[in-house]
Amino acid sequence: AIEINPKFADAYNSRGFAYMAMKKREETEANFSKVIELAPNLAEGYNNRCLMNINFTKYKEAIQDCTKAIEINPKFPNPYVNRGFAHLSIKQPKEALVDFDKVVELEPNSVAPYNNRVMVKAVLKDLDGIVKDCDKILSIDPNFALAYNNRGFAKANLKDFEGAQKDFERAKSLFEIQKNKGPDYQLALDNIKFLQQMSKKTN
Repeated sequence: AIEINPKFADAYNSRGFAYMAMKKREETEANFSKVIELAPNLAEGYNNRCLMNINFTKYKEAIQDCTKAIEINPKFPNPYVNRGFAHLSIKQPKEALVDFDKVVELEPNSVAPYNNRVMVKAVLKDLDGIVKDCDKILSIDPNFALAYNNRGFAKANLKDFEGAQKDFERAKSLFEIQKNKGPDYQLALDNIKFLQQMSKKTN
């Protein structure tokens, strides 16, 4: 495609993603940079290069590219998400929270922005905030098992052991229904056992 039309930005973009999947950094950067050269006012070009920089752990460069994407299109949620993860990777949770707050503002009826914000609030030890965001997630999708796990974790740390137990039990049940017995399912089982042991000691 590029041989036929050397100015076809989409082809460079697609080739960039292919190289990124192959973990070839120089080739990936060359292609995404070519997209930016051909379409300097396209926010997606900077966002994709931001994503590339995250994949290759170049977080400061990622933040710069995502910031440029946001300058071009302030209502494009993806660069806020990517910049948030970049901030989180270099231990800047407060900056990450600002970005994820913006995504919630742009996509208030989507589960993912709230779930991303829960991760940051866990780092910041904002337990009430975790409960609030998990409540919102479950109002959108009552079968989102991970939200019960996360809310149970927050409730347990807030000394609401009964509420935590119910959440972990619900998470376990949903993981089983959804045939998802990965690490999150195991965590729910471990938390249930831990709370049962605590209850026995208390009694």
